Amino acid sequence: MLLLALAAPTVWFVLPENLQNRYMTIIDPSRGPANAQESVEGRWEGFYGGIAVWERNFMFGVGPGCYTRETGSPIQTHNFVGQVLSELGSLGAFAYLFLIGCVFVNHIDAFFLYRRMKREGRGKDGVYMYQVSFAVLWTVFLLLFLGTGSHNAFRPIWVWYGAFQGIAVELLRQKANALAPSRV
Repeated sequence: MLLLALAAPTVWFVLPENLQNRYMTIIDPSRGPANAQESVEGRWEGFYGGIAVWERNFMFGVGPGCYTRETGSPIQTHNFVGQVLSELGSLGAFAYLFLIGCVFVNHIDAFFLYRRMKREGRGKDGVYMYQVSFAVLWTVFLLLFLGTGSHNAFRPIWVWYGAFQGIAVELLRQKANALAPSRV
């Protein structure tokens, strides 16, 4: 992460100007074409529309994919928060946040288990499971990042990511526990 943070300014300055302007439209729509301004306004409309639907269906929401049916809008919210709250409601948003939290906590567990295995000289036995956990963590992070301006909040694959990571961490735990007691 530190390396990426340090490399970001360098990458920014080697990008062609058209790509720099495209990324700048995220915070300053005037840097891009007129459709960039329309896109930003549409995402804000999706956010406010999602909040309005959530207020009417506070506990359970209207169901995945039903935002357009509820509002009569021809398009989805294209806003992560608006979509999650309107379609899942408060209960579903809590479950969604819980799933994301589990992915992060599971990876922390995998990190310490793998580190223990490496200390015992058995890192190669757990490297694959650790890499699965790491890949799931980064995939969820990227989907969250991209979801702030999109509508990818409801991909059924998110549950599969959690399941694959959970299996990998449990297998890593079993392998680590099979070792001699750790010399901590």
